[in-house]
Amino acid sequence: MLARGHRKIGTVRETAERWGLAARLSRAAEFEPAFREMLDFVVVASRRARTLAGAAYANERRIVLNARLLEQGRESDRDSTFIHECAHVLADLAHNRPCRHGARWREIMRLLGEVPNVRHRIPYLSREANAKFIWRCIS
Repeated sequence: MLARGHRKIGTVRETAERWGLAARLSRAAEFEPAFREMLDFVVVASRRARTLAGAAYANERRIVLNARLLEQGRESDRDSTFIHECAHVLADLAHNRPCRHGARWREIMRLLGEVPNVRHRIPYLSREANAKFIWRCIS
């Protein structure tokens, strides 16, 4: 059962094929059997996420993406976030422990053709863009 506000996109395999990222992901095939296991993880879109671009939950076999990344014209942000989260899953599974944004995760990011940035710079997901109130000092 999916969490409230989540919509299933498909498995990592299905999603990567649909978005034209299967060849890039296959660069990590050397991380068998972690690579094969990752392909069966579920990818979901969250309408509840505001500033979070994505998250990987290896124990739950799930990747969550912010639903706003799926809007037309945001494919570049969507793809880089998807690859970022797949790198987390691969690193965690291959090394049997959470690798966070450490050296093992950075190695996989480079292998997948991404710059290993830890923080996203997506304007429409910024805290400022999602603030209910903005306080400014007028002194």
